[in-house]
Amino acid sequence: NQAHTLIVSARLPRDKTLVQANSQMAAIGKQFVQEHPQQLGSDDRLRVTFMQERMTRGARPALLILMGAVGLVLLIACANVANLLLARATARQKEIAIRAAIGGGRARIVRQLLTETALLAVIGGICGLLLGSWGVRALLRGIPSDLPRIQEIAA
Repeated sequence: NQAHTLIVSARLPRDKTLVQANSQMAAIGKQFVQEHPQQLGSDDRLRVTFMQERMTRGARPALLILMGAVGLVLLIACANVANLLLARATARQKEIAIRAAIGGGRARIVRQLLTETALLAVIGGICGLLLGSWGVRALLRGIPSDLPRIQEIAA
């Protein structure tokens, strides 16, 4: 008694549900058993599942918790950066007032502040990419290899 496994990927039409697809596959399976009883046992069945469900299997809850934690850390980091920029602007309030008093135009002052902020963003982005790359490499060494699709993560 040999086990036969065949995994087929297909797109489910928009007007069909998973229940409808499974009932159609059950009918096809019954017909196949009648025509080829030696190929498919009575306990074997054809079933339709979503590919995402098949790929993530039992890791879905852990992956959702991880995604939530990452989103929360990103939100905290953005709030911290916004606070730092506001504190910096408050500390420079006198400097900006002096620049305006000695004839610095509003557009010139805004342009300078935007340039400084853009430069900080670029430097922060580069540092983030480097740290992210190093972090992924470090995390890949500690993640179990049986996690679905772990081999597809690019370091």
